[in-house]
Amino acid sequence: MNHTDSVEDADSPSETPSRRYPELLVDLEAAEGYYIILADEFGQQIRLSPDQLMVLSSAIESGVLDAVLQPLIP
Repeated sequence: MNHTDSVEDADSPSETPSRRYPELLVDLEAAEGYYIILADEFGQQIRLSPDQLMVLSSAIESGVLDAVLQPLIP
């Protein structure tokens, strides 16, 4: 599996609770094409297909997420 910072086991993202950003992992052996893993510092994971990641990436690039998040930022 490929990881943005290092190679990790798919079931155990980084154990560093001081990190406050998600980790992006790639598990090429994942079932049903959900190769992309977004994991937080608490061990929660979201599995995405490459197509789903591309939709998310497009939303980020186009500013859609900025519009959604703006009311939540003090």
